[in-house]
Amino acid sequence: TPQTPAPETPALPVPVHIALDLGNNTGFAICRADGRIEFGTKKFESEKIAHWGRRFLRFRQWLTDEKARVGGEIAGITYETVQFGSNIGAIKVAAGFEAILCMWAEHFSIPYRGVAPSTLKKFSTGSGRAEKKDVMFAVERAFGIKPATSHEADALALLAIALEGERRAA
Repeated sequence: TPQTPAPETPALPVPVHIALDLGNNTGFAICRADGRIEFGTKKFESEKIAHWGRRFLRFRQWLTDEKARVGGEIAGITYETVQFGSNIGAIKVAAGFEAILCMWAEHFSIPYRGVAPSTLKKFSTGSGRAEKKDVMFAVERAFGIKPATSHEADALALLAIALEGERRAA
């Protein structure tokens, strides 16, 4: 007699988590409740310098749209913290995105955590002083996908840090 295959056991839902590499070109990685990972880069540059604050409005709206799109409760957000450097303009912009993100997460009672760039690099490559290309290669090796930009690679590495933290907490 032929055997009927057992019905597939539905996958247990996993906590939804968002990881962000903040900036005009924000890298994002989202672990959905079904375990699928989505990633990419979202551009928030302003067309006119006189209206540079609009990028922050678009960022806040994008966060709200993503929250609605993924559905369900977001267990946490992990992002790369702003570090001091030589490009003051980039630091100001990144700090603005960080402020909007923290305010937005507080509004929706979503836990958030900043990760220093050196921590991201050390987790991904074993060295806190790794170059962007090293992180991209490490992410490609770990996930089996080739990120198109360093922003995507950083977001995927941040997602791996977040998911590792959740596994340890469980």
